[in-house]
Amino acid sequence: MKIGDLVIVKQDIDEYVDIHGKVPGIITAIISPETSPQLVEVFWTSGESEFENFYADEIELINESR
Repeated sequence: MKIGDLVIVKQDIDEYVDIHGKVPGIITAIISPETSPQLVEVFWTSGESEFENFYADEIELINESR
């Protein structure tokens, strides 16, 4: 995953789905590229100014940036 990728939370993690549903988010920073899985910052497009950190295995890529 890289900055600019469009993501949603994994739909099998109920507590994340309850909060974000299928609202897309944009990866705005790679917080910890050396960890496996990577820790990334996501800006959610739900209308609230909300940035959150997620591990790459907690989100799904829906559209790669170029």
